[in-house]
Amino acid sequence: MIKTEEKLEKPMEFRIIVSNLRNTVTAGDIEELFGDVGGMTESRLVRPGTAEVIYKTKEDAQKAVDLYHNRQLDGQPMNCLLVAPRSTVAATKGNAKPALYSTNSNVEPDISTFHKVLFSNL
Repeated sequence: MIKTEEKLEKPMEFRIIVSNLRNTVTAGDIEELFGDVGGMTESRLVRPGTAEVIYKTKEDAQKAVDLYHNRQLDGQPMNCLLVAPRSTVAATKGNAKPALYSTNSNVEPDISTFHKVLFSNL
C-alpha cells in the first residue's frame, strides 16, 4: 500500500523580530506587551536580547511595530522589524531570503501596558 502525503497549507504568519532587548526581559514580558495589540498567535525569545512575535494579520503586526518600535522597555529602545510573511508553500520554494518591511511611526504607546510589564513584580 502506497501512503500519500497530504500537505496542509499553513495560514500566513506575520512575524516581528524584536531586538535590542535587555537580557532581563522575559518571554512573559514580550507576550504581555505584544499580546495587548491583539491577533498575536505566538511569541518567544529567540536568544537573549531578541524575540519573535507572530500575528494572524499583517494589520495587527504592523500595528505592533508602529506602537513599539523605538519605545523604551527597561530603559532601552526596542527595535521592531516586520518580516515578510512565511507560509509552508514559500518555505518549500528554496533558499529565498525574506523581504523586510521598513517601518516609521508616530503612534503613541499605551503607558499602562508599559507599567504592567515594568512594575509587575513590585
